[in-house]
Amino acid sequence: MSVVRTFIALELPEALQRELDKLSVELRKLLVDLPLRWVRTENIHLTLKFLGNTKQEDLARITAIIEQQARTVAPMQIEFSEFGVFPNPHKPLVLWVGVKAPAGLQVLQKGIEANLAEIGYPVEERGFNPHLTLARVRREHRLANLKRIAEVRSSLKLGLSATGIIHSVTLFRSDLKPGGSVYNPLSRIPLLGQE
Repeated sequence: MSVVRTFIALELPEALQRELDKLSVELRKLLVDLPLRWVRTENIHLTLKFLGNTKQEDLARITAIIEQQARTVAPMQIEFSEFGVFPNPHKPLVLWVGVKAPAGLQVLQKGIEANLAEIGYPVEERGFNPHLTLARVRREHRLANLKRIAEVRSSLKLGLSATGIIHSVTLFRSDLKPGGSVYNPLSRIPLLGQE
């Protein structure tokens, strides 16, 4: 049985990628010398569902589920909201930018999640929080590093104003390499719903 690591996500339009790149450069300057693993801008996407190890024979069914849900949701405009951290401000281990989107985004994510549960992919216990991961704190961090990240987060005012239209959903394959994950689209499914 052949297995691939997969996830379902929305790819960002170029304008939003450029804005994220500017923010990432600014944050790298503010957080220089901290043990952070920065996500390459071209790898930043809005994850709808992480599937993990996926049987090759499931890929056609997964694609059909995405197609079914994509037919019900129109292309949507998204924009950035706040700069945040997971799991909480006192222990900032993941740095992210939130995303504002129409209700269609929640409908799409919930529909995909529910249908995938029917074929054995468990529903995520945490609620869906649309965000774009910028960086992760490495394991070798110290408490002082987390405090510095928290200070920068509380003082940073986001000046991001770009918006973009999402036209499709992508099923990605994720290959773990020494230099980081490499993402390859397996299929892009257009959003076909009407506004």
